[in-house]
Amino acid sequence: MTTKDEAEKTIAIIGGGVSGALTAYHLMKQRAPGRVVVIDPRPELGLGLAYSTPSLRHLLNVPAGKISALPQEPSHFLNWLRRNYDPEGMPTTFAPRAIFGQYIRSILAETTGITQEHTSVVDLRLTDRGAVLNLEDGRELHADQVVLAT
Repeated sequence: MTTKDEAEKTIAIIGGGVSGALTAYHLMKQRAPGRVVVIDPRPELGLGLAYSTPSLRHLLNVPAGKISALPQEPSHFLNWLRRNYDPEGMPTTFAPRAIFGQYIRSILAETTGITQEHTSVVDLRLTDRGAVLNLEDGRELHADQVVLAT
């Protein structure tokens, strides 16, 4: 059972690319108390610059058998790739980055409760209670914990 104080805590994640989005995903899956807020101006979490490319010629630099969003399931991406794109996909396949981006979106679709603020952090001040993040749109966000994932 979480206390009222735990339920009101905020974890702010600066950066909504793969690292920030998967940090948020794993926090939610572990039922982290409080709220998880990802701050990133992009319209969609999880893609970042690396995986938002539409070109199928831009390939991962890691073979499909050695990359996974779920560390406890090292073949998760390879199995997803076989189910969704290439039943003959090999662990040595270098999949397109755009397809890996779709995989990340499918992972994020499995959870709810992640809040995204479509803006950027322009300043961060540490306080005795955590941090105050000044956002580009003029707002302030108070966070108990901050993850820098840019």
